[in-house]
Amino acid sequence: MNTLILRDQATIERAISRRNIHHIIGDALEQELDQTLFDWSLFFATRFDSWFEAWTTAEPSKKFYASKIKRLQALTPWLEEHGLDHLMVLTLSSVLAPAMIGKATCTYQQAVGYLTPHMPHTDPFDAAKTAAELIAIGSSSNFLYGVEPQGSGNMSLVRVYITPEVNEAMSPAVNWINNTGYNPPLVEPPKHVTNNRNCGYHTFNEPLLLGKFTQHNQSLNLPAINTVNGIQWVLDKDVLKEIDEVPEDFNYASHQTKTSFLQQCGKIVDILGDLPFWLGWQYDSRGRMYSHGYHINFQSYEYRKAMLSFNKFEYLT
Repeated sequence: MNTLILRDQATIERAISRRNIHHIIGDALEQELDQTLFDWSLFFATRFDSWFEAWTTAEPSKKFYASKIKRLQALTPWLEEHGLDHLMVLTLSSVLAPAMIGKATCTYQQAVGYLTPHMPHTDPFDAAKTAAELIAIGSSSNFLYGVEPQGSGNMSLVRVYITPEVNEAMSPAVNWINNTGYNPPLVEPPKHVTNNRNCGYHTFNEPLLLGKFTQHNQSLNLPAINTVNGIQWVLDKDVLKEIDEVPEDFNYASHQTKTSFLQQCGKIVDILGDLPFWLGWQYDSRGRMYSHGYHINFQSYEYRKAMLSFNKFEYLT
């Protein structure tokens, strides 16, 4: 997970995206905790098989509820297609996901929330119930994560925590996500924008409208978006030569240090190099246009603006 030698947009989008978190977590643990991960997988498989068989082969009774039997039986075709190993990865990743943003603990509800969308059930309540049971099955403080109550009385919560060994092993992966977990510029022409659901990325939809509660399907000026999306850019090498000389009093974002700024810029430089690239553009709720990009865009600091140059330009007369 060092310098990326990538030349196609789909690979880049899959490689540096929080959407790829399951694979990043898996790689980090396999490198550092291979034996512990293997032992946990045996532990999970044994407990899962016992639990799953007991319920899916039972007849409804006071002890075995018909609704739960039906819910777990719905897992059977999914397991036949994807396998138990994939279910283990999803379960573990959902527990460890908060650690990717620097949290060694989370509530049980948060962990369930990460896993629920991956369940095959059409009913969200059934999906949440199954997710909660899977997290409990994999819980053991002897391996990767545990579950314990926190607080007392009406304020009590169930806390999910990862072991110190896992927290240490994941530290490089957390650093990787923090430095690269943003949508990069495009090294291939953006997809032609035909609706409000995507601003041009290839493997996922980044809405054309900024903001959480601004999405709609009303008419927007799509030709204007496609025009500015089609402009090719390159990194200005003269500016990049000065990247290590950014002054200490440079106006960084409030949560960002000079070190993290330089690391993040370095990742983008590794990816783009001498390649021409494109920026995806979006509208805000008032119709103003913004170039999409955390590290390189026109609405950022002067230093970041200066990193942009036209790949093809003409003199105006």
